[in-house]
Order: sequence, then C-alpha cells, then structure tokens
Amino acid sequence: MSWQLYQSEGIVLAGSNFGEADRLIYLLTADFGLLKAIAKGARRLRSKLRYQLQDFVHGEFSLVRGV
Repeated sequence: MSWQLYQSEGIVLAGSNFGEADRLIYLLTADFGLLKAIAKGARRLRSKLRYQLQDFVHGEFSLVRGV
C-alpha cells in the first residue's frame, strides 16, 4: 500500500467528538478546499493535538488520504 502525504495551510472550521479518543474536524484549506478529517487520539489527555484542533485555529496541516 502506498501512502501519499498532503500538506496545506488552513483553518479548523468545526470539530466534533468521534469515538473514544478521536476528533472529527472540518478544515478549510488553501489548496484542497473544504475537507473532513479524523484526528486519531486527539482527545487523549497527553495528546499534543488536543488544543491545536479547536475551532478557528489557523495552522499548517499534514494529511494522509484514507483507503
């Protein structure tokens, strides 16, 4: 299986809980438009992504397309 990594600058428009420790986020990116993504483990207490994926946060995102 080959994975392709995508990188783009964007804004988190909305997010909701998904499963026990994951977060479903909606991103508005400059290169790909509106995207829906799952951040695995983002709701864990020791996760570095916990506060970076709140609503209206601007940042550089690295994404891998799921199969």
